[in-house]
Amino acid sequence: METLHSIAYTYVGSLPLLAVVGLVTYGLFGVTAVAVTIRLIRRRLGRRGLRVHRGVAGLALLLATFHTLLGLSAYL
Repeated sequence: METLHSIAYTYVGSLPLLAVVGLVTYGLFGVTAVAVTIRLIRRRLGRRGLRVHRGVAGLALLLATFHTLLGLSAYL
């Protein structure tokens, strides 16, 4: 856990990696919501919009899990 803790608090620019991963995760959730909205507005996207939505949602969940592990590493 010490290794994960040191990775979590490695600074990327002016923020620790933990914060950067959290912000990217929120961004991906936003992109996922936009993909659904665009699909509802423009039906001609068809299956491509659904594939993008699923892909971005899966990536967001993966990053959210990594973010949680980084955050918990400070306490375990």
